[in-house]
Amino acid sequence: MKRTVFRGSAAALVTPMREDGSVDAEALAALTDAHEAAGTDALAVGAYTGEGDSLTVGERLEAVACCRRRTRGRLPILAGASGPDALEIAAWARAAGADAILLEPPASLLSQESLFRYIAAAADTAGLPVLVQGSGRRGRRISPRTYRRLSALPNVCGAVEDGTDIARIADIRAACGGSLSVYSSGDGETAAVLALGGKGVVSALANLVPEETH
Repeated sequence: MKRTVFRGSAAALVTPMREDGSVDAEALAALTDAHEAAGTDALAVGAYTGEGDSLTVGERLEAVACCRRRTRGRLPILAGASGPDALEIAAWARAAGADAILLEPPASLLSQESLFRYIAAAADTAGLPVLVQGSGRRGRRISPRTYRRLSALPNVCGAVEDGTDIARIADIRAACGGSLSVYSSGDGETAAVLALGGKGVVSALANLVPEETH
């Protein structure tokens, strides 16, 4: 059975910015401290709640490095990788201090085969555990069959899924068993995903109520 990157609540951190548009490292460090004190189980940095698509590669990696320095390994750091720079982020995330990649494939990948090849390439490039953002805002979904293929890859460890389609979550769990951890991408569906054997949530709500989400 593969390693579970985290269990519980991974806060999809907002990214504090200064008035000049640069990452506010001091505010991000304070935010990291607050989440650690509140019991948050992991930090998703530069992800879909954290303005990830609006940040440069350098800004995302800077935010990852800041959280790593602050936590010193006490919390897993998930580096958000999305948009046209996702593969570049994946390539440099380990050096910045990430423990895993939260990968959102581009919307332009419409076939299951193209999704499989892209995710496999990112996982190979990163050399880190990869959690795949498989459905939601991009309007396309990774099939349970494709997840089964991905689960055979050593670095693909998890799926972050919209839990509104409970039958789909059950199908992914049945297809992959213990070789792929499943997480909720929506706070409203966390309990349902957990009931089907999910490991937790990548949570926007945790920015506001981290203790309750944990």
